[in-house]
Amino acid sequence: MAFKKGNAWGVKSKLEGIQMSNRHHVCLDCRYHQTEIYKVCPECDSKNRQYFMSDAEFYRGMTLITLQTAGSISNLRFQPRYELNVNGRLIATYVADAEYRKDGVVIFEDTKPSKFMDKSAELKIKLFEAIYNVVVTIPQRKSGNRT
Repeated sequence: MAFKKGNAWGVKSKLEGIQMSNRHHVCLDCRYHQTEIYKVCPECDSKNRQYFMSDAEFYRGMTLITLQTAGSISNLRFQPRYELNVNGRLIATYVADAEYRKDGVVIFEDTKPSKFMDKSAELKIKLFEAIYNVVVTIPQRKSGNRT
């Protein structure tokens, strides 16, 4: 694990980091957001909403929604699920943070700060890339990709 005592965030485990993260519930129609769960948007009465696990996912999600509105990307989907089957056997399920089409190419994103990349997530991403013959970008890293 990447967690050691005295790390930059002051957390002792991944679970503690997850519990401390700010969750966001966002209306995809009017972009109203709050930390509490709601079924119908209090601003526009829409049921078209999305849940983001962290501030980083929220800010990247809002950027992607803006890019789709501007026409730079299309077919934006949040939290798409993919089965990771090897020899006809289900090994795991990979959930990307976002999937969209840009210039005719499908792009998969997983928003993770580098210190929160654990072995399980790294293995799922590598397996997903190998099975589906794609590349997953991780936009929060300095290079914009896993290198």
